[in-house]
Amino acid sequence: MTTTTIELIEDIDVKKVRYLKSLSSITDDEDEDKRVKGYLTKYLTGHKKNRCFKSTYLPGKEYGNYGGLYPNIKYNNGNACTGLTMLPKQVRSYLASDTYIDVDMKRAHWYLLKHVLSVHGIPSPIDGVLNDRNNQK
Repeated sequence: MTTTTIELIEDIDVKKVRYLKSLSSITDDEDEDKRVKGYLTKYLTGHKKNRCFKSTYLPGKEYGNYGGLYPNIKYNNGNACTGLTMLPKQVRSYLASDTYIDVDMKRAHWYLLKHVLSVHGIPSPIDGVLNDRNNQK
């Protein structure tokens, strides 16, 4: 079985990346700040080399070639690879606010199933499950 690899160019304003990196604190957590600044450094390294933000995405290991794609955070062929998904939502939203809309896909498959059932007039047995799960943190 071959692994699907997708290389994307993320449209992010390099000035915003530099600005965030220059701040003394980005989040309320010192360890999280170090992690975020590490990713921002990778972004800038990749941008300097490629003149764009390239990210390589691979499928999650637990599902083989199926399911979500996740950024490969290792250096591939000298290209810094990270992805917006590796950053906290507030940072991601700031960096990509001019070009992207951040859609929360929490339990998306359940909501899609509920919609399909509704369109076909089939009572949805999952309403209670969705309501219970929405109340959980």
